[in-house]
Amino acid sequence: MDDSSVTIQKFISSATCLLHTLLINGSDVDDYECCNLCDAMINNHSIHTLGLARNLIGNEEYKKTTDPGLRLGGDGIAKMLEENQTLTSLDVQYNQLRQTSAVAIGKALKLNHSLVILKAGFNSFGDLGTQHLGSSLKTNRTLEHLDLKSNSLVPKSVCVLANALSHNDKLRNLILDDNILGRLGAQAVAAAIQRSSQAEREWKLVISFNNSDCFKETNDLFDPGM
Repeated sequence: MDDSSVTIQKFISSATCLLHTLLINGSDVDDYECCNLCDAMINNHSIHTLGLARNLIGNEEYKKTTDPGLRLGGDGIAKMLEENQTLTSLDVQYNQLRQTSAVAIGKALKLNHSLVILKAGFNSFGDLGTQHLGSSLKTNRTLEHLDLKSNSLVPKSVCVLANALSHNDKLRNLILDDNILGRLGAQAVAAAIQRSSQAEREWKLVISFNNSDCFKETNDLFDPGM
């Protein structure tokens, strides 16, 4: 960690920090710097917008294969979301968030009561990470915009995510572009849109799935042996 990272973290956690927006996009922030930054954010009560797009967060995920307890950037982001109730917009696009880090972030949204915008496109949340996001959406009452474009989503996770929306009347925009929805996932998305149009919501739900595969057949979608 270089001196500039340490200086930024100390400032963020100090009572003198009055920043409203902090953008550290495209700055080669790695997993460990991300953890330290997010730890500093836990005690910050001024920053509402945090940009961490186009960094190196998640690049070390493979190390968890031999060291499951290793704390990486996704874990830091998850802890920040659980404990910081000031942040309203988070951009983590174009990183390598996947596997256990994606799951941790998905679970953390269940405990978050401030985030309105989450831009997580161009990562690899995949099946489990997205399923946990869906589970959190059942109880989350603040998130309005969720971007999951190009995230290795599969029909099973899309179905879980879409079905969770029947319990959520706050989400306004869901972006699923460039993923594999499959026939069943596409049907679940269409059903979610239809339910939204019929329900008494403050605003209607808009779901985008441009350039997604909506035809893939998945006969064993919920096979208990999987």
